[in-house]
Amino acid sequence: MLTFIAEAAIRGSALIVAVWVLLQLSRTRDPRAEKLAWTWVMAASLAMPLLTWSTVVDAIPFQIVPSLTVSMNRIADLPPESHLLGATLLVVYFLGLATFAARLGVGLFMGARLRRDARRALVRESDLDVRVSAKVPSPVSFGSTVLLPTCSVSWNARTMQAVLAHEREHIRSRDGYRLWLASLCRAIFWFNPLVHWLHRRLTVLTELTSDAIAVVVIGDRAAYVDVLLQLATGASSLEAGSPMATRSTLPRRLRELLAPGELPVRLSAKRKAALGSIVLVLSALIVACGAKPVTGAAATSALHVRQAPTIEQLKSFYPQRLRRQHIEGMVLVRITIDASGRVVKIRIIKESPAGVGLGRAAENVARAYSFNNSLHRPVMTTMPIKFALQHPPSGRLRL
Repeated sequence: MLTFIAEAAIRGSALIVAVWVLLQLSRTRDPRAEKLAWTWVMAASLAMPLLTWSTVVDAIPFQIVPSLTVSMNRIADLPPESHLLGATLLVVYFLGLATFAARLGVGLFMGARLRRDARRALVRESDLDVRVSAKVPSPVSFGSTVLLPTCSVSWNARTMQAVLAHEREHIRSRDGYRLWLASLCRAIFWFNPLVHWLHRRLTVLTELTSDAIAVVVIGDRAAYVDVLLQLATGASSLEAGSPMATRSTLPRRLRELLAPGELPVRLSAKRKAALGSIVLVLSALIVACGAKPVTGAAATSALHVRQAPTIEQLKSFYPQRLRRQHIEGMVLVRITIDASGRVVKIRIIKESPAGVGLGRAAENVARAYSFNNSLHRPVMTTMPIKFALQHPPSGRLRL
């Protein structure tokens, strides 16, 4: 499992770097375009473990089963390798995963309870679910709800207008859910610093895009900057929420607000499709480039037979009709072995003689095997299965 997570993290990191370089080369300065691009990257990073799992490594063929005779049973007792280091790393990984997942889970639970206990506010903007709570120091959105501090009753009309415009954009853009997924991605790949950077970047970009809409609504940049400075707090009291004015995001936001030029407020559907297509193509290329074949020596050392069919099973797999007719043959099958060592896919490559029924028998033989797979990822290899009748001097069939 660690191999899949590590490979997915490497590919996700490659995608982050590739998109960052692309954004720099294209001189993209539109927060909305950048937010959409990084959202696609985050979604692709979450899908990387599944894409990695589905990428089967094709090993150079090596012979596992020499023949369908008693000698097959002798290779079933190879000792499994010790994986103390792997087990330790797995424990460390799950501890980190549990820590960040618990952080997200507690934040969602606390936010839901805070929203439930808050009292509804009477505001003109009836399209928003606005509630007041004494437990929030500054405005924050949680899902589709806006939570205001108790001091909001003393705000003037412009401050309230700016706050509601900012939070309405968060809700319209579903920024809260976007950041929840980013937190989930950070929990899965907690050991990757680029994923932490991606989470922070998305947090800042969601604020920048909401700032642009709020400035348009109130029509005064300087007044909006004053509102942000008045509402600034040291840190968010709600882990899973989107606070309006935390000091960690203010420097970048103030630079954007005070810079000359118009603030971008909309992104065309054509540009959205283009950004999504670029990230999708880059993801496909990174996944495809990661599928490198394993050498025969590496595959041989990585796979050890854990369980082989018994003699009685081998006898039952050889069709009685073919045994009576003294029909022998060879079947070459391609098997896919998953990370746990189970044979999950079997395909007949060549059957000789063809059409006599040895193919189905060979599938049963291959399916009866299980392996210790030290690569901890799917491996594909070939298995030649020989159906042979041995004739002792007495003339009786051994099988």
